[in-house]
Amino acid sequence: KLLPESASLFLRIMAGKASIAQFDEGDF
Repeated sequence: KLLPESASLFLRIMAGKASIAQFDEGDF
């Protein structure tokens, strides 16, 4: 296991960007 915290944080960022993108698309 190498930096599990960083990996989870990276996944959170990716998920956040995806959710934000979907929100923007729905907003328009």
